[in-house]
Amino acid sequence: VPGLDAMDPTTRRRVVLDALLERARLENRAVRAVLDEGVRRGDVAAVRELYLADAIVFEANAAAVARIAQLPDAATLHHDRPWDLTRAATRGSGGPAASPRGKAGDTIHAWNLKYVRAPKVWNELGYTGEGVIIGHVDTGVMKDHPDLRGARWVNPAEIAGNGNDDDGNGYVDDVHGYDFGDGDGDPEDDATGDGHGTHTAGTLVGDGTLGIRTGVAPGASLMSVKVYRSNGGGGTLGTIWAAQQYCVENGARVLSMSLVLAGRIPVTFMRNERLNAANIRDAGVTLFASAGNEFIPYGPPEELGLTARVPAPWNRLPVPHSSTGGVIAVGGLDYQSDLVYPLSSRGPAKWDDVDPWHDWAFKPGEGLTKPDIAAPGVNVNSTVLGGGYSGDTWSGTSMACPHAAGVAALMLEKNPTLSPAGIDSLMELTAVDLGEPGKDNEFGSGRLDAYLAVSAVPAARHPDLVWTELMPDPE
Repeated sequence: VPGLDAMDPTTRRRVVLDALLERARLENRAVRAVLDEGVRRGDVAAVRELYLADAIVFEANAAAVARIAQLPDAATLHHDRPWDLTRAATRGSGGPAASPRGKAGDTIHAWNLKYVRAPKVWNELGYTGEGVIIGHVDTGVMKDHPDLRGARWVNPAEIAGNGNDDDGNGYVDDVHGYDFGDGDGDPEDDATGDGHGTHTAGTLVGDGTLGIRTGVAPGASLMSVKVYRSNGGGGTLGTIWAAQQYCVENGARVLSMSLVLAGRIPVTFMRNERLNAANIRDAGVTLFASAGNEFIPYGPPEELGLTARVPAPWNRLPVPHSSTGGVIAVGGLDYQSDLVYPLSSRGPAKWDDVDPWHDWAFKPGEGLTKPDIAAPGVNVNSTVLGGGYSGDTWSGTSMACPHAAGVAALMLEKNPTLSPAGIDSLMELTAVDLGEPGKDNEFGSGRLDAYLAVSAVPAARHPDLVWTELMPDPE
């Protein structure tokens, strides 16, 4: 679709989604006819068109799968199996007790917020993320946590608890988001996810009601989408794609996803993941993903989580490499330190065997540099199930990712016209360089600096000019 960056965000999203829906309608007519017939027969159910990822998910028996496989233009069929998506994130202790306030009754700020200079943005620049919707793809959120309750996104056209799809978006009772793991309108965090989503949500929007402010963007709205099944078994790639599509359709400008598919991934999954990310980017939504915690069990190029492997929206290198991507991968820093988190997954990644790009060949010292940015990932304090805080105990790149997504919300409050490429470029170019000079496979472009990133955002300018003018000379 030409001229996307010149459109206002709402128009841009609608134009992209309409074009993708029309393409899916035309390309998938044959398979949809077989699936619809299967629904009438009773051997196919839960059909969902994931047009952002160029995929269809469904439940079926063996006979129905065989009929679909016989189609002359059938795509690759995969079992949408569950994955341990929060693999290797280290949980700490935490309880419901309120934490002490400062001497004058002021809310205390978690150390990690000060480390990325978020309080300086609130206090000196006046931005808290107000008016920006963050899509939170995780294990759900404890909706009644005092620090998170005020940030809940509200679907204005949905009536709670009446069992109807009031707004006609395909989801019943999705007042504050949706549970794609269980297929209902209650994305409540539970024991299955061990509170992972409540913790990452706190780093996004925790407002300090109980005494400790944990959220980078406490003024933003949180759209919670759960991808874990309450009966155990983790989540599937299909539920992730469905959750991301829901967020884009319903107005999120930022997606925060602290989930990882680790190890060797089928090439077809890689292809559809990159298509999905590129379409999310084209719709004007910026996707952040945790790099993963797989430094020890794997090596490059399989070390990074699947979503984190996708190229970022902005490519600081000139041709010949493609810039078709849309994922800002976030690596982890150690406790109150600019050292790398020891388990933080590192690049390079490879895409030379994936159609249609065949770029970023992997050789020793070559490939796609990842992560893109680094943020606190060790002993991070945030909200937990039960209504309190974890203390400085939770570790993993899961904890690092929402720092960057929260900063994007601060940037978008200042200038809602920022494109994903504009957000990525400003965030990377204002990062505090760590490790080897320039972007590297341990720290990306360096430590996230909220104050510098937001300060660099023009108050009202065309988003293309943001990164073009700041991009270093290729020489």
